[in-house]
Amino acid sequence: MRPSLPAALVLLAACGSDLPPAVATPGPTAPAPLSASVAAPAAPVDAAPTVLTDAQKRLASAAAPRVEALLDAYENLGPVLSPDGRRVLFLSTRGGVPELYLADVAAPDAAPRKLAGGSDRVGSAVFTHDGKAVLYRQDTNADENFHVFRVSLDGAGVVDLTPGEALWRDHPLLPSRKPDRMVYSARHTREPGSMVFVQDLSGGKARLAYTEREPGLVVDVSADGATALFVRRAVGGHTLVEVDLATGKARSMYPPDGAPAVRIGTAAYAADGKRVFLSTDGGSESYSVLALDTRSLATVAAYRQVSPPSAAVGAVVPSPRGDRVAILVDAGNHTLVRVLDARTLAVKFELGTPLGTASLGTMTEVFVPTGRGAFSDDGTHFVIGVSSPDAPGDVYRVDTATGEIQPLRHDRRPGLESLAAVTTSIVDVAAFDGLTIPVNLYLPTSLAPSKKLPTIVRFHGGPDGSESLEWSPWTRVFLSAGFAVVEPNIRGSTGFGAAYEKADDREKRVDAMRDVESVNAWARRQSWCDTGHLIIEGGSYGGYVVLMGLTRQPKLWSAGVDLAGISDLTAMVRYSMEAGQVRAEHEFGDPEKDAQVLLDLSPIRDADKIVAPLFVYQGQTDTHVPRSQADTIVRALRERHVPVEYMVAANEGHSVDHRENKVAFLTRVLRFLHDELGLGE
Repeated sequence: MRPSLPAALVLLAACGSDLPPAVATPGPTAPAPLSASVAAPAAPVDAAPTVLTDAQKRLASAAAPRVEALLDAYENLGPVLSPDGRRVLFLSTRGGVPELYLADVAAPDAAPRKLAGGSDRVGSAVFTHDGKAVLYRQDTNADENFHVFRVSLDGAGVVDLTPGEALWRDHPLLPSRKPDRMVYSARHTREPGSMVFVQDLSGGKARLAYTEREPGLVVDVSADGATALFVRRAVGGHTLVEVDLATGKARSMYPPDGAPAVRIGTAAYAADGKRVFLSTDGGSESYSVLALDTRSLATVAAYRQVSPPSAAVGAVVPSPRGDRVAILVDAGNHTLVRVLDARTLAVKFELGTPLGTASLGTMTEVFVPTGRGAFSDDGTHFVIGVSSPDAPGDVYRVDTATGEIQPLRHDRRPGLESLAAVTTSIVDVAAFDGLTIPVNLYLPTSLAPSKKLPTIVRFHGGPDGSESLEWSPWTRVFLSAGFAVVEPNIRGSTGFGAAYEKADDREKRVDAMRDVESVNAWARRQSWCDTGHLIIEGGSYGGYVVLMGLTRQPKLWSAGVDLAGISDLTAMVRYSMEAGQVRAEHEFGDPEKDAQVLLDLSPIRDADKIVAPLFVYQGQTDTHVPRSQADTIVRALRERHVPVEYMVAANEGHSVDHRENKVAFLTRVLRFLHDELGLGE
């Protein structure tokens, strides 16, 4: 499903490990220690959000009906089946924020029952093994300190099972033969290491079973609850370890000693526990799914990813019946679902999903690579989510014998009824050095040959994320307002091979910016592009790209829209390293050894070169890119009287999850471009 920030803004992996970074108190970066004789400088005052005039409010309000109609075309996401296969859980944005709903599989026309939600989003959920209750995660004001709650199927008896200290808690895993307990990984605020906890579902204090100094998380638990699979995600490579939950001892399962560094997607126990299914690149460009003998660790079967060869394998979900394994193939700009024979790992069939984005396994608002909950206990069916550029995300059931796909919801979405058709394509753009930049292109189907459209070029977060074809209210709002939308997957994006993903590290960040320039030049050559109105947009790392584009390529861009972007790279790397998160150093450089590199790659160094109007959005509780980064660039532009509008959402973190904030953001951006560029009239 689409991450919290719009425009597929993934959590800023550059500021931590491959996992979402640990949570911290937002605010300015802490200064370096000073001697006792020198007074520490006062922390800078937050830049004040922009206060709109009455005229600006009226213009924004005029766009609100269009925006609200598109948001009313809500998404149903990340389905989970009940053990008996008769009910389905899913997240839905119909209430304005991701909330948890329950529906009968046999009654797709009946209204679903809301189990959890309200003012705060739900992160993920799973049925208990008896099917009588649900466990779900929820945080407060998108602060990512998730608690695990239990609720009955009628929505009554909500219990917070984790009322203690603030922790980033991952999705709870339930051993099938120990139905009274859950296992989950978690981490402390602003610390890179992870912990594994075992806890009774009746409540009570969690037992710390394992501590890991490196980033990582639990991806599966054995049926008897004795062991758990933990993926350790160090910068130098990933390792799959099996943790004895009674003793806390861990044994390395993959890669073998002496093997090259690898990337690991996820892992899962086979139904009988005798094998472990593992997705990995094996240190090469291509991903595989391996079946490891649990005792000997020998590879007894393998699936090799050959189509497309550069795609990663994310979710790996074994059937409880032991005959099938469903996998999610991530090709960067689209995803595929394939079903394998569990014994040989040969492909049985590929699902006929539309070109877009599919999800498989446990629902999640924040990435959790575990597949439990996709299958019914008898293994006859599993569920997927599907999102395409033409249709909001929805939930489906798959027959594991035939591959037949059945919709589980027939919800009416009034916002879709008057929606104009859109032409979507994937275009290959030549980079300066011979690489190919995959670009998603969205245009109105009824576009006249002579019509010139203002063009938004949107960059994803990461850096190692990707922009996938899928439903996006953001894209549809701008298309309906007369824009073209371009989504490049510049070097550093995932799903296009390891070499492409690493082609923007450190000094090579400059090459990624040359990709930005190449996309700009390509857009200018297109018959539909209004070359006088090219807007650069992005969030998280994509926001950093926006600021770099406006400072390094000021003549190429007419305006910018920055959501939670990095303005001071040196401060950002220090902020991350204070938590021991060395991924930022690996991606960008060491603040001492590579001080000049970080300065050269920091937008704030050249803030005086920004001449284009800039809209800046920031969540107050954001701990991936703290508010100080947005404040820094806003102050710099205000000092030079460059047009800048600053929106701060008090109840958001690294997110734009709440409906009122989505409406405010989109209407304000449309009005801002109207005011500054004369667009959207």
